[in-house]
Amino acid sequence: MATFNSAERLEPCLESISRLIPVKRLIVVDRFSNDGTPEIARRYGAEVHSLEAGIGAARLLALRLAATDRVLFVDSDVEIVRQDFFSVAARLFEIPGPAPSSVAPSIIDSSLGFHWDLPWSLVTGA
Repeated sequence: MATFNSAERLEPCLESISRLIPVKRLIVVDRFSNDGTPEIARRYGAEVHSLEAGIGAARLLALRLAATDRVLFVDSDVEIVRQDFFSVAARLFEIPGPAPSSVAPSIIDSSLGFHWDLPWSLVTGA
């Protein structure tokens, strides 16, 4: 997760992740926030790395730090509300074919160089 002064929306985001996703490692790359963002992230067990760069560089750093084949990127202002988010996302990832096109949480398969933006309906339940 890339953050910059995200304290206002970060807690609901991290709460939803901790409740609905079996996280092996929560990596937050912060752009030197001054609103308490790193402290909130650490309360949820995140390892926080600081980097003065944009979201692309922050995501690349997080991907390099990840030790798993698949990585889920969630923006710091997104709250996952579907109880079945993880199971549905995992099933979608196994289906061959083109990835859905939208701007929502992304799954990266580092072994395949695969990037999949998940449909918003999966996040919101709408």
